Amino acid sequence: MIRFIITIIICLLIFLSPPSFAIRIGDDAPDILGRMTNKKLFKLSSYSGQLRLVNFFSVHCKPCKKELPELSLLEKEFPDIVMIAVHIGDQSIEKVNQFLSDLSGSPKRVVCSSMAVKTNYGFLGFPHTVIIDKHDRIHQIIPGYQIPMIKKVLKDLTQ
Repeated sequence: MIRFIITIIICLLIFLSPPSFAIRIGDDAPDILGRMTNKKLFKLSSYSGQLRLVNFFSVHCKPCKKELPELSLLEKEFPDIVMIAVHIGDQSIEKVNQFLSDLSGSPKRVVCSSMAVKTNYGFLGFPHTVIIDKHDRIHQIIPGYQIPMIKKVLKDLTQ
C-alpha cells in the first residue's frame, strides 16, 4: 500500500511539474521558421533587436478563439511591440486563414509552423505566450489564456 501511494505521488510530481526541456526566463529564444498566412517566409530572428510577443495557438483551441482578437487590440495599444501569432499543427494555411476569418480580429503577423517549435519552446498546451526582449532572450512566459497578465507585462515593458 505504501509503495502504491509513493508511486502515485511520484507520477503526480512528474505530470504536474513543468517539462525539463521547457525554456526559462533569461534563456535565448529559439528561432521560429514558418510561412505567414500570406505564404511569405517568416523567421523570428529577423525581428532581433525588437520587443516581441509570440503567441502560440491552434485552430482546435477554444481559448485561442477568444485570445487572438484581444491580442489584435493589444497590438494597436502597444505598437512598439512586434506581435506574432504562431499556429502549431498540420493544418494548411488555407484552414488557418479560414479559422482567422471567423474571428473578430487577429494580430497582423500570423505564422504557420511545425510541432518542432512547440518542442523547442517546451510547452504543453494552447494558448501559450512568450515575450522576448531586444536581446533575443525570454523575458516572460505566460501559459494559458491570460490577457490581463499579458497586458500588465506589456505596460511594464513600455514604461
